[in-house]
Amino acid sequence: MIYCIISGGYCGHDGCRHNSITQLDTISLQWRELEATDATRPVMRRSGSGMISFEHDGVHHLLMIGGFGSKPAVQLPHYKYIKAPNGNWHTNEHSMYNLSSRKWSNPSIIGQCTLPANNFIIEKINNTRAVLFGGVETDDDAKDTRTNNIYILEISISTVFWECIKKPEAIDQWPVGRYAHASAIIITGSDCPVLVISGGLDENDTLDDCWIFNITQHSWIKLDVPHSVSKRYAHSLSVFIMSPHCVWIITTGGYVDKRWTLVTNPNIVMLTELVTNSRGEWTVGDTLDTNGMNNEEYKKKYQ
Repeated sequence: MIYCIISGGYCGHDGCRHNSITQLDTISLQWRELEATDATRPVMRRSGSGMISFEHDGVHHLLMIGGFGSKPAVQLPHYKYIKAPNGNWHTNEHSMYNLSSRKWSNPSIIGQCTLPANNFIIEKINNTRAVLFGGVETDDDAKDTRTNNIYILEISISTVFWECIKKPEAIDQWPVGRYAHASAIIITGSDCPVLVISGGLDENDTLDDCWIFNITQHSWIKLDVPHSVSKRYAHSLSVFIMSPHCVWIITTGGYVDKRWTLVTNPNIVMLTELVTNSRGEWTVGDTLDTNGMNNEEYKKKYQ
């Protein structure tokens, strides 16, 4: 059984945020509310947070980190809560949910944890590791910064160990700070997983770039993809492994500018082919819009 799980978020009215958990059965397409929003729960009601799932002793857990939203019912120790001038509260709170017992817990933090942050990306590398990039970090003076820091997380049932990787001064090949970008993890069976990110917003405008981060070597490579793929924000990326040397990146939805102009057909869904050579270097192959994906000649290529 495969489920899609949604945690918290913004419902679109009165600035309210939630701490609910809702589960979608991807076979029957039936929704089930596991936890209703509860303003008294010691789990901050928030949006713009990140969530991953992991398994411990055969039990699946959810880990939610960061976000911003309603005033917390309880300010838990070890985490930061900053009130912004607009009344929102920003946090780096960690909330863990046991999907079997349906109980909440709050892991301890070790290492270089992010400041209160929102609209970053977080991807699971394996069952005990995750990678986090970018987002808006809020300091103790409620000042926001669009960051380009990378964090590697080591996760257990009771603790999260954080390692911060900042841009070295001598290296130019590094993406600028951003938020509302999209990401996916690529694992092709080798010992070298990579993170792919695209688009997002900086302080001024929509970003138009796509990058791959080598998690083992801590290095970035910029990919040469069309503007129709990378110039967007609030979108999503999905990865399909076609072979050890060929990956499909599916880019879906989003906005193209700060006027909230939606991406339109035929570019709402784009397919980008990434291939590796004998040296393990990634290059961009075919890129197709919706019309191209329905092309019979391309379909035959993968039959």
